[in-house]
Amino acid sequence: MDVTKRIYSVVVIIALVVFFIPRIAYAETPSESLQNQINNLNTRIQQNQDMQNTIQNKMAHFANEKDSTAQEKSEAQDRWDKVYKEFENDRPEVEEAVKNNYALFFAKDFIKDVIGSEVVADALFRWNLLMLFADNEHKLLHDKIEYYYNEYDEYNKVVNKDKLANEQYNKAITDKANLESEAQNLNNELALKTKLQPQIVDIESKYGEACAAWIVAHGMFSHPCPNAKLSSLFDEVRKGKLHKGIDFSASEGTDIFCAYDGRVTETNHIDRDSGGRGFYVKVEHADGLVTIYMHCSEICVNVGDEVKKGQKLALVGSTGDSTGPHLHFQTEIDGNPVNGIAFLQS
Repeated sequence: MDVTKRIYSVVVIIALVVFFIPRIAYAETPSESLQNQINNLNTRIQQNQDMQNTIQNKMAHFANEKDSTAQEKSEAQDRWDKVYKEFENDRPEVEEAVKNNYALFFAKDFIKDVIGSEVVADALFRWNLLMLFADNEHKLLHDKIEYYYNEYDEYNKVVNKDKLANEQYNKAITDKANLESEAQNLNNELALKTKLQPQIVDIESKYGEACAAWIVAHGMFSHPCPNAKLSSLFDEVRKGKLHKGIDFSASEGTDIFCAYDGRVTETNHIDRDSGGRGFYVKVEHADGLVTIYMHCSEICVNVGDEVKKGQKLALVGSTGDSTGPHLHFQTEIDGNPVNGIAFLQS
């Protein structure tokens, strides 16, 4: 029994080693992940270009089809105009014949509708119904009505064919415009990723893999307090404690902006101390990242608000544990403070 347990334990250990070691050994670094994203973007841009070429060929085909059906429609219109004149000439005779047919006497209300109809298709349809009641002496009249039916049907087939050709051509134009817009977005993203590439190794070595990985996935912050002066760095010793954010000194009432898209999860605009934070706003972003804006004089958002990068959140103040008006900007990933400077690199 002991031997069996030992064998089982060895098998489990080997399986764990086989499963996890390759994954640990080949875990992507942020710079490798960025390169893979760049490669993927280049592939998508090429695929987009191939699709644009295909659409361009379709557009040429549909343009020819559209021109051809336009000619057919013009010819069909000319023919139908002539047939319609015949129709108008025959209409009084047909209606009079229907009226005078004793077999149709009981259908006088229908006859009235036929005579009053101004729509060709409607009139033809009603005539055809009425003629079902006519006796054999009206076969020639019935043939004449059928002739108009067939001519009208052929005309509509050409009209619908022309309509389809135009719809296909217009759809191709829309598809091409969408692909061009997508290509523009892909190229813009590629430019940003390519610009970031030389920086990411430096960011990873200076500020840690967690910061670099988040930046690779989502991009850089916008400045929470533009033109303010950087007055205190991350991890400086302040009153015997490590400073877990970065400070920007600015005049009281200066606007404070959201560094990245997110959702407001906490605010304080009542307790001026609040454990040293003063009035503050906390914003939750993607993948466990949080930014906190402290020592404000006024809060401009509410809990639950969806906020955008560059949106005004608060005003600079000196509430809480503060010696003068400034913004304490704190960045955390999964609850651990990280250096916000990493996300503000130019």
